[in-house]
Amino acid sequence: APGERPTVLVVEDNPDMNRFVRDSLGDFRTVGVPDGEAALDYLAAEIPDLIVTDVMMPSMRGPELAAQL
Repeated sequence: APGERPTVLVVEDNPDMNRFVRDSLGDFRTVGVPDGEAALDYLAAEIPDLIVTDVMMPSMRGPELAAQL
């Protein structure tokens, strides 16, 4: 909708880094999730404008998430 801020999905397992990245994207609406599986769950309900993902995460690595997308 006009006037809405773009949404960025941040996929990062380290809570401090997740918050840092989201805080750094202050002009955007951000959503943080801890891993690729949680990202896929989120994506089943909403499609963000951009996804920023960590590469190394315990349950599903960033490249695996990208391949699933």
